[in-house]
Formats: sequence, structure tokens, C-alpha cells
Amino acid sequence: MNKKTLIFLVFIIQLINNNLFTEDIIKFEHITQKHGLSQRIVYSIIQDKYGFLWFGTRNGLNRYDGYRFVVYKHNKNNPNSLSNNVIRSICKDKSGNLWIGTWGGGVNKFDIEKEQFTHFIHNPEDKNSLRDNFIFKVFMDSQNRLWILTRKGLHRFNIENKTFSYFTHNELDPKSISSNKVCSILEDTHNTIWIGTFNGLNKFENDINGFKHYMIDTINHNDLNKNYIRSVFEDNSKRLWIGTAKGELYIFLKKEERFKPLNVQGEMISKKLKLDTISCFKQDQFN
Repeated sequence: MNKKTLIFLVFIIQLINNNLFTEDIIKFEHITQKHGLSQRIVYSIIQDKYGFLWFGTRNGLNRYDGYRFVVYKHNKNNPNSLSNNVIRSICKDKSGNLWIGTWGGGVNKFDIEKEQFTHFIHNPEDKNSLRDNFIFKVFMDSQNRLWILTRKGLHRFNIENKTFSYFTHNELDPKSISSNKVCSILEDTHNTIWIGTFNGLNKFENDINGFKHYMIDTINHNDLNKNYIRSVFEDNSKRLWIGTAKGELYIFLKKEERFKPLNVQGEMISKKLKLDTISCFKQDQFN
């Protein structure tokens, strides 16, 4: 990545050949620290069941009602406050509670009714605790299971009985996850879990069969960013889109189990757009 910091990328998957995207239609309103946002770098955005927007920043959790912000931060004198102010990811469970992945403070559950945080952090004296406090992403699947992506493996948390399952790389086990550094996740329309790691794409089969690995480049092992899967997305046509830390864009063909680069006039679209990295995808109502 060059000196320009790419916070996130919204990539329009299909270009619509009409006059929809004109200067008269696309308008941006800037919400900044002048309006009460606690920090200009925003890692995660989610909307709760009441319509509030929540922003995870490098300096606190922000709730926005369209007019003003309420900011939640760590308070050493309050054990029910946020455990760490650097928030990398937010998701919500079926009850409407927020689950927050922090960079250094583990995972927090936020009860939006009581406005209290419950902490799940690494305890070196407890082998059944979270194994890493630095969280890349938290994700709630269709079965209301929380997946936690860390530098030290993939965790799955049962929010009912508060127990962890751990998935780590083992060179002697081909069914183990391909890397302990896990940064992206997707549940597709068939409820299959796909995991993007620092070393390839993983398909989670089940607890017994483990993971199936897919590599973009199996030859040039010196190019570390080639297989660094930064984002995974399924579009409305059930196609799987893959974005890498190298800024390359692929369609993963599930039946053929291979990556198809997205090219324009024989050249990868990432080179045309001069992308540093592809952090996320979003498909709008117009496809």
C-alpha cells in the first residue's frame, strides 16, 4: 500500500448503461468531527433495530441519530464501559445486541437497552478464553453464532452458553485453516462459510471435515499479498467476488473451484483503477 490510506472501498459490481449516475444524483454529505464524530477514521458502520447508526472508530464507539452523536469510550473507573477505544468491527445478534471487535481489548457485547458492555478478553490463565485481543472482524451467522477473526486463528463463540471453538493452522493437518491471520468472512446463500486469510481463501466444510483451501497463486510464494484475501462478497447472482491486499479483483467459480481475474481489454481492472487494496464490496439496489 502506498502513502494514501485506503479506509474502505465500495466497488460498483455492474455498471448500468444509462444516466443514473450523474452529478445531479450523486451527492455526498460529510459527517466529521465538527459534527461530534469522535475520530475521523471509521472502520465499521452498522444500523440497529431502532434506526440508530453506529460508527466504530479509532477513538470510541459513536451512536448517531441523524442529528447528534453519543460517544462511548473506555473508562478505567467503570467496569461496564468499552474495553478499548479502537473499534475494528461491529455486528449484531438476533436480539439486537451489538458485538464489537476491538484492536487490543478483545470482544465487547453491548446491551443497547442497559447501555452496558460485557468483555470477552484473552486470559493467559484460562485456556477456554479468547486467544487474542486484536480483532480483525466479528461476524454473526444465520445460526446466531459469533465468528471472531484474529491474528491467532479463527474463533466461533456460542453466545448462549458462552463457549469458544478454536480453528488454527496446523501444517500437519491439511483440513486445518490455511493461516492463523484471518481477516474476512462471508456466509453465502447456501449458508456456507467462506474465510479470507493472509494465505488464501478457505471454505468451512464442518467441524469434522474442517476447511478446504483455495490459492490464487500456488507458484510465487514470495508475493505475500497475492493470496492475502482482504474481502469476500456474494452478489445477487450468487457469484463470489474476491478482493486482495494487492488490489486485485477476482470472481471465484465455485463449481470449477478456481479464481477468474476480472479483466478489461486484457488487463486486470485493478490496474486500470490503480487500486492499492480491496477492503469491502457493496451492491446497491440497482445492481
